[in-house]
Amino acid sequence: MKTGIYLEKDEKILLRHLVRGSNGRKPAMLTSSQYYIAAYGLKTKGLVSFDETEDDPFFGMRPTDFALNYMDINPALRNPVNWKDWVVVICAVITALSTFVALFTACKVLTN
Repeated sequence: MKTGIYLEKDEKILLRHLVRGSNGRKPAMLTSSQYYIAAYGLKTKGLVSFDETEDDPFFGMRPTDFALNYMDINPALRNPVNWKDWVVVICAVITALSTFVALFTACKVLTN
């Protein structure tokens, strides 16, 4: 099972709203366009399912079993961290600091 799914803020709001048993109603804190984008984003990620009808494009919206399982293992809906980027940034900072210290030390030795 995937444990690292990146969710936008509006997707998190909608998913929590659906899991609490909203019967597919739009959360009050989302505009219609935010609701539309979040609903299709969650459907693309396999976290909700709904039927599109002419009267209601989100008829019967409900969380999938995958969404319920995902909420069990990640109840805060924290987004995954790209540790590779963090390691590169930390190495770059260490390199810059060590270069500065070496330059400062060399200048101090040369002036004495």
